[in-house]
Amino acid sequence: MKSLDSVPQSHIKKLVEDAEVIVSAPILEYSPLLSEVEMVQIIASGIQGDALSAVARRISISEEISAATVD
Repeated sequence: MKSLDSVPQSHIKKLVEDAEVIVSAPILEYSPLLSEVEMVQIIASGIQGDALSAVARRISISEEISAATVD
């Protein structure tokens, strides 16, 4: 599911918000359904540790997302 581009946005949101990093990290790292704005909002919400590392491991991240992970 992490790489699919036809999953309902509500499902993606629930998976990203899951307290278990084993659930949220693959979506944060690979999902093409997360927009740049959503990624920055997710980071600003206070994710930490392995979840934040998953965002940083995305193949392509913008300067804005990169800066948000460092702040």
